[in-house]
Amino acid sequence: MSTEASGTEASGTEASGCRFRLEYMYGHIKTGGVWHVVVYAEGRSYTAMQQQQAVDAVGYADADFASKAADRRSVSGGIVTCGGGAVSWFSRTQKCVTLSTTEAEYVALGDVVKEILFLRQIWRFMLPQVGMPCIPVFEDNQGAIQLAQNPISNSNSKHIDVRHHFLRELVERKEISVIHVPSPYQRADFLTKSLPKDAFESHRDFVMNLA
Repeated sequence: MSTEASGTEASGTEASGCRFRLEYMYGHIKTGGVWHVVVYAEGRSYTAMQQQQAVDAVGYADADFASKAADRRSVSGGIVTCGGGAVSWFSRTQKCVTLSTTEAEYVALGDVVKEILFLRQIWRFMLPQVGMPCIPVFEDNQGAIQLAQNPISNSNSKHIDVRHHFLRELVERKEISVIHVPSPYQRADFLTKSLPKDAFESHRDFVMNLA
């Protein structure tokens, strides 16, 4: 089985499977998500990510609010693409309990920006001759975008931990730009929850540059 087929496209299911180990049951192997991942990966073993040559980084951030029944924590999903293909991605439970969809999306947005900052340092070391312009991050929640762009807090947002507001400074310095994207084109969506087949394959083909 090729490891290429269990990359970005299976991350959301793999993350859910890891969390399930805390409440493991034998029947889950055959009837749950693990077996579906194995069958899917076997059928997609010929699929490999394609990348172009241009250094044009783009981020996608999404969240599934309060989706964990045990503690009502949200799930963050993020993708960073460069040269037309995904170079970094994650699907993980957020470390804090958020009180709204906007806050959950804002936390996910911060997680993606942290990943971009890390990758940008690598790119600057490997490609010192290439400038690093303002990097766009696509987000489908208007409230989260307003939080990132507006330094003024109100009664609905002042409870949000200050550690999540670092990205406001990056937006002000024009190192990061947060751009609205319609939900059907939010490419990190399939890293936060299960999607219908057509939507899943659309996001998969985009991030792997197969479209």
